[in-house]
Amino acid sequence: MYWDKNGAEAVCRIRKNDYFYHKANKLQSPPVNPITRKKIAFIADDDPEDIEMLCEIIKEMDKTVHLRLFSTGKEVLTHLLACKDQDLPHFLILDYNMPELTGWQVLKEIRNHPRYASILKYVISTSAVTRFKEECLSTGAAAYFVKPNSFKDLRHIVQQMLTGNIDGTGSKLHFQ
Repeated sequence: MYWDKNGAEAVCRIRKNDYFYHKANKLQSPPVNPITRKKIAFIADDDPEDIEMLCEIIKEMDKTVHLRLFSTGKEVLTHLLACKDQDLPHFLILDYNMPELTGWQVLKEIRNHPRYASILKYVISTSAVTRFKEECLSTGAAAYFVKPNSFKDLRHIVQQMLTGNIDGTGSKLHFQ
């Protein structure tokens, strides 16, 4: 769900030709009640179709998640640095290969800041290169996913992100 500057609900659907209108600097999160803090997710990916699919699946699985979209690593990092504590995301989904800063570079920039320690950080990429996965996991990513070829498999990945129950790790992550 997106929110305009007046707090009014905006449309979740993104059409390819108007994707860049929906950059984060045009949209703001609604005011957050500190007692009943809602889940906020930041998604950074330079592919509008990937953003649209992630958005659609997340909203289908959990209508309470408020989404903020970014098309570059630099945009999401700039927003994280400027964000008020109550507006920080519960989880961050980063594409590995983005312009300006990669997902791994974003993780490197925020890893030593206690302010971002409670954010679940996920990296999703078309690359299955082991070195990329190891870099991301060693700099704070909770999981590294290779973008699947099917919508069904992407749904499974998103379900893992939303629940924090990552396949193959034997661990369950929790929202704070």
